[in-house]
This record gives sequence, C-alpha cells and structure tokens, in this order.
Amino acid sequence: MKRIILAAVMMEAVALMAFAADNTLGTWKYVPGKSNGGNVASLTQTRENADGGVRVTVVGEITDGSKVNTVWVGKYDGKPTKMATSTLDWDTIAAKQIDANTVSEERTKTGGKFHSISRFHVSADGKTMTVTTKGTGDTGEAFTRLAVWEKQ
Repeated sequence: MKRIILAAVMMEAVALMAFAADNTLGTWKYVPGKSNGGNVASLTQTRENADGGVRVTVVGEITDGSKVNTVWVGKYDGKPTKMATSTLDWDTIAAKQIDANTVSEERTKTGGKFHSISRFHVSADGKTMTVTTKGTGDTGEAFTRLAVWEKQ
C-alpha cells in the first residue's frame, strides 16, 4: 500500500514539474523567409522566466526603418496585463500556458479595434518556435499571420 501511495505522489510531482516547464524561454530570432503577413526586417525575442510567468523583450526593425522595442511581463493566468513598453499595434496581453511547448496570447489595444489570438508552439527538437496569429487589425480588417523563430 505504501508503494502505491508513494508512486502516486511521485507521478503527481513529475506531472507538476512537466507543466511548470516552459520551452518558449530563451532567445529567438525571427526568420522572414519562412514567415508571412508582416513587414519585419529583423526581430530578436528574449523570453525569460518571471515569477509564474514570463518577461518578453522584443527588439528589431520594420522594413520602413522604424524600430521595435517592446517589453511585457505577465503571468500565465489568462488575465490582461499592460505592456511595460510597446511600439506595436497592441498594448495589453493575456497569456495562458497550454503545455511545456505551447503558449496562447490574447492581444488587444486599449480603446482600439486591434484584437488577436496568437499560439506559440515550440518544435519537438526545441529549435523552432512557430507563432500563428488570427485577429482584427487597428482599422478593423481581419488578418492571419505566421511567424517562424529560430532559437539562438
């Protein structure tokens, strides 16, 4: 009987550790040739562990020469969190961790029309992160985007 209880406790601990893993963490470089639906020249995304959630810093450049410099810190609790800084179309993110390789983000613009759902998925080998996004832009038009990122 003691072995059964011990085995059950160990399985629960392993399940909790697996869920707590976040394979989206790390530094990722945007791959324009494999991505679509954007005017990105270059982007680097750094995702760091932050007290039950994540700190995301994105820096880079758009094809028109404008700079991207964005920081967001939030928990994976699905509650909207304002971005610390944003040069993007959205200023609020609500994130949920689906599993160790998948995160979902709902992005909105306060007082605006922008609304999207992004699904981040890390490949089995951990080298590629694919982000699929569907939503409505700031002018009300529907859009779909695919962004491919390579781990650095």
